[in-house]
Order: sequence, then structure tokens, then C-alpha cells
Amino acid sequence: MPRPLPVDYLQEDEEALHESGRHPLSVLDELLGMFVLLAVLAAGTAWAVLRFLPQLWLYLGLPVVVAAGVGFVLFLVASVWRVQTSHYVVTPERTYKAYGRIRFNLLQTTYDKVTDLHVRQSVFGRLWGFGTVRLETAGTGIALEGVRDPFGYKQRIEDARSRFIHALVAEHAPSVARRRAREATASTEPDAEASPGPERGDLWSGNPTLASFLANGARALVAVFVALVFAVGGAFGESRFLLATGGLLVYAGLVLASAWIRYRYTRYHVEGRGVVVTAGWLTRRRVETTYDKVTDVTVYQGLLARMLGYGNITINTAGSNQAPVVFQGLKDPEGVKAIIDDARRRREGRA
Repeated sequence: MPRPLPVDYLQEDEEALHESGRHPLSVLDELLGMFVLLAVLAAGTAWAVLRFLPQLWLYLGLPVVVAAGVGFVLFLVASVWRVQTSHYVVTPERTYKAYGRIRFNLLQTTYDKVTDLHVRQSVFGRLWGFGTVRLETAGTGIALEGVRDPFGYKQRIEDARSRFIHALVAEHAPSVARRRAREATASTEPDAEASPGPERGDLWSGNPTLASFLANGARALVAVFVALVFAVGGAFGESRFLLATGGLLVYAGLVLASAWIRYRYTRYHVEGRGVVVTAGWLTRRRVETTYDKVTDVTVYQGLLARMLGYGNITINTAGSNQAPVVFQGLKDPEGVKAIIDDARRRREGRA
């Protein structure tokens, strides 16, 4: 079974307790649903055309039936590809879900952020021994589809989570005592200033890459090309084409200006206590969160992003289904994610 790229997304000192892929029959539910949907669409269209407009069969009915068949084949290929590239890893500290090669996705969560574990099995899953294990968090959570022996897999995660929580409690107990001692000392010295410490400085800072600006500006180039096509039509006396040309050029200008402002005036910071995004030109926006609120850190790279060497990092927090912090257009997103993970671990160790 091929593994998704890149394959080095684990932390340096992290070992895999269990690795698995996705069961090849786990897409049967999706395939069956898509087949029924497209079959009803094709059959309904064919019946309606043959019943009421038989003269349009070659121009309307047959193309819809062919498109439905092609759509199902493409969906089948995409489903098989996702099965082949899915890879799940359970480590002593977190669970990973990775899938895709052309468009690579990596999701993870640490066990202290996991609130519940659920197992779901369809009829096919009961027959062939696979199911979905879902790790619920205060954020978006992670669903591991098509896991073989899902109840056994859930137990492995439970065991790793239990060991992690016990180790975390044992590690934090001395630090809690030291913190209380410091607080007691500080209460007797009200004029003493708090030391800035390393947590107040930047561990990493950066901004979107030029490649991401060029990729975002590509939409403006497409709009300009279409505008030129309409301009040619306007040259032959079609005034509505000239109006469309003006609208497309305005749209292209706005897209290009927005992409430039994002590239030029956006800054990302990874600090010892949290992450910060500052953005904007005429108006400024600052978004930040501390590591104790972070539930999931996700890396996403589309096809064009993988070709140009950049990606996005999405940081979900407790109490929100929408990611409040997103690092867009980063060079080496995996490296930046590793810095965030390391800072989170150090911060949790001091808590």
C-alpha cells in the first residue's frame, strides 16, 4: 500500500505505536450512494426526453446519460486513490491522519484535546470487519475511515491516551508545586517585575511566499483573458460584450490588489505562549491564540501549492468549529508545524 507524501510528518523523537491504512471496501457506501444518485438522474432525464422531447435525445438526453457514467467512473477512481493514499498513525502523544499525494492533507490531535472516541460501522463494515473511528475534540475532530478492527483500533488509542494523560499529570505535579511557591513568593514582593522569559519572544516569524501571491493572482489573469475574449466580441459591435469586459477587468484588479495586500501586509508569528497573525493595510487585524486552547493543527497543500512549494496551516481551538488562526502561503509548512508542536509541548510541560 503506498504511503502519502511526505512520509516524515512525525516529530523527531516520536515513534509509531501503530500504523494502518484504509480498508479497500470502505468506499462501498459512498459508491453505492453516488451510483443511485447518478442512475436516478440519468434514468429520469432519459425518460423525460424520450417521453416529451424525443427529437432532443442526441442533444440533451444522451449527453446527460454519458456525463453520469463518466462522473461515476471519475468518482470511483478518486475513491480508490484516496483509499490507497490514506495512512493513519497512533503515537504515544497524538494520532495522525494523512491522505492524498497530488493534494496532501495532514490532520492530527494530541490526546489531552480528545474528549470522546466513537466507532461507527455500516452494513458493509459489519460484514467485512472495518469501520470509522472518530476522535472528538472541542474543534473539528478527526475521523479515521475504513479502519480494520475499529474496536481494537479504538482500544489502542484509548491505551495510548491513558498513558499520555498519566504521564502528563505526573510531569505537571512538580511544576504545579513550584508555581504555587513562586506565586507565594511574588505575593510578598509586589514591586518585583515579572521576567519576560523566552515565552515572550518569537520562535518563528514569516509571511506568505511570493509563489502564493502568484497563485492567487492567477485568477486575475484568467479574468483578464476572458475580458480580452469579450473585448474582441465588442469590437464587432456587441456593446454588451464591452460592458462585460469592463466588469471582468475591475474584478481582476480587485483580485490582484487583494492578493498583493495579503502578501505584502500579512505577518505570522509563533511565540512561546501562542500563535499570532497580523494582517491588513488601511485597517489592521490581529488574531492570536494560546497553546492551551489549540485542539488541532492541520497542514494542507493543493496541487499548485505542492508544485510551487508552499502550503497552509489551520489551527483550530476549543469552542469554535471554524479555525480562528490560519497561516496561508507558507514556505515549508511542515517545518513550521513542527515548531508549533514543539512549542505546545514545552508550554504544556511548564503549565
